[in-house]
Amino acid sequence: MNQQTPGNYQQAVPMHRSIVQTCVTQRPAWMSVVYLLCVLIRDVSTSMAGMRAKEATQASIALAHEVAMPVNQHRIDGAIIDFSDSATLVCPPTPATELVGKIKPMHAGGYTNMHHGLELALPLVQAHHGPRKPSVVVLYSDGEFNTGGDPTPVADQLRQAGATLITVAYGDDAGYDTLRAIATSPNHCYRRAIGNDALRQFMADLGKTLTHTLTTGGDYAQTLATLRNH
Repeated sequence: MNQQTPGNYQQAVPMHRSIVQTCVTQRPAWMSVVYLLCVLIRDVSTSMAGMRAKEATQASIALAHEVAMPVNQHRIDGAIIDFSDSATLVCPPTPATELVGKIKPMHAGGYTNMHHGLELALPLVQAHHGPRKPSVVVLYSDGEFNTGGDPTPVADQLRQAGATLITVAYGDDAGYDTLRAIATSPNHCYRRAIGNDALRQFMADLGKTLTHTLTTGGDYAQTLATLRNH
């Protein structure tokens, strides 16, 4: 049997501590990877017909292009929900790199049922929820809800499920007070004018912010409250 001298023992202790420290402080790379779900909820009621629908379609494509950037390394999934009299899951959670090709021109008609739009997003967020798996829900509307009931309770459920909820009041007739109430905070509700490419630019900025936050490990609730107001 080999006997260890006191000198040898003292040399072995730092090495042992180094090994333990490495095991504690280093973790497999997969444990640090973040996978983001972005759910876009679009108002396709009658008031969104014509130019507004075209602008909104282009805005959807702009967001999809930004979150599909190679730097995201296939770590963002996107889903699209359209609402009018009721809501429809137009595109279930899909890798962002495949999302652009699935966005079709919007066809507007019917009332404004925000509640159902948010309601369809809830199980998507709940299914995605987990460590390092954030969700961002983005809803825009050019009006006020007029069917389906108050959307506030289901918005509360989305926030409780861990989602950051962004709302956009599109145009002067949008129900700003409602959209402000259902957002994660008043700072997560934005106003954008109709025309002048404002909605498309906002969605592009949003996509860039999602990418930056994903790649730098930032806090989504914080970064999404500071988008440019122009």
